Amino acid sequence: MVMMKLRGATPMNTSGPQLLLLALGFVFFVVAPLVLETFWVGIAGWLFLAMSWGTSVEIEDGVLRLRYLFGRMSREIHLDEIEEVKVIRRLRATSLAGEFPPFFLLVLSTACFSILVVLTHPSRDYTGYTVLFLVSFVYLLLLILPFENESIGMALLALPMILGFLLWLVVPAAVDFAMVVAVEIALVFTYLNHYVKDYVVLRTSRGKFLISFDDQDTLDVFLKSLGGSDFNVQTS
Repeated sequence: MVMMKLRGATPMNTSGPQLLLLALGFVFFVVAPLVLETFWVGIAGWLFLAMSWGTSVEIEDGVLRLRYLFGRMSREIHLDEIEEVKVIRRLRATSLAGEFPPFFLLVLSTACFSILVVLTHPSRDYTGYTVLFLVSFVYLLLLILPFENESIGMALLALPMILGFLLWLVVPAAVDFAMVVAVEIALVFTYLNHYVKDYVVLRTSRGKFLISFDDQDTLDVFLKSLGGSDFNVQTS
């Protein structure tokens, strides 16, 4: 019995209990502070977000283990449960939003809620919601875009400056342009991270799972380790 840990492979929080934890994190971190002004609300939000984070992927004795920071949420998938494998970057017309609609809706809800707060609370005290709107809106569009439209994804990096200026015209107190520049820098790293990684979608009878891979070699090792199983692998 040999355990293989795939370095550079990380399970994502786009489905299942991990998505629920992510949603709870956003509720505590984004919504609750509007009605509960206490330090512990933010702490609870960060805790839920952290609990949803993936840490590692392992394969041992025909079992795929997806491990998360909150150990009890780790998932075990027997290889014979897997019905389909999609390598998203190689399926150029595929988008993450199309594969994981609930995750897309969570990001959409975050963007809509944030801009609503900005427009109804025109104050310097709520500039954090401007940041959240700019980041979530651009990330939302990256999720929608098929990976074959990488050049369009790069063009989206100009949106924070444009949207920031338009918001400044409507609610000047909600926009700090130094903050917008910081958002631009953060989104450059988000863009690079999004397009550098490879993504694999596993479909089972229990739902879909998403794994990100930092490099091609690790992805190839992963696909070879699944070679003896009977399922459909889509790579082109």
